[in-house]
Amino acid sequence: MSNYTPRTFKSSIESCLDLGGMEVHTDMFSDEVRDMVQERIDIHQDSIADVTYYHEAFEVVAGSDWNDYESEDNDFSNCDSSMQALMQEANGIVNTAWYSISGEVAEEITAEIMHFIEAAQGEDYNGKISLAACTTHGWTPHAKEDLEGVCFYYNLEGEKGLSALEYQVASGVYASICWNK
Repeated sequence: MSNYTPRTFKSSIESCLDLGGMEVHTDMFSDEVRDMVQERIDIHQDSIADVTYYHEAFEVVAGSDWNDYESEDNDFSNCDSSMQALMQEANGIVNTAWYSISGEVAEEITAEIMHFIEAAQGEDYNGKISLAACTTHGWTPHAKEDLEGVCFYYNLEGEKGLSALEYQVASGVYASICWNK
């Protein structure tokens, strides 16, 4: 069984992703959010989308898991050996896969953030949304939850009017807001 597959590749992208400190606002459009998420993902391209071992190169070039991706414009004239050509082709395939898979991850996370923005706007909130690697309000029971899992908190800590929303937008990443309603 192969350890270097598009599935493990996607898992690597998701596990390296750090959205903490990303400035999201309720008036942002989907394209803006997606570009910001993609920038955060692309930071890790060099460490994830790199075939460094020959066994990985064999898995990529010869393995059926990678058939959906092709290496484009290969020029093997600078290769001194078949192993160099193999590594070049494998890295080309993985580079193509990077753009496809990282784009899918960015789209998925963007859809989740946009759902949260819609929920916030539905509660008449307009402002900054915090993204963090942990739950902010999970310690207190929530009043309700929408079908997607956005948690609604009203009168937090007995404070009249202090409300919050929280939602897991990616593995280990939570969007939250807190405001006086």
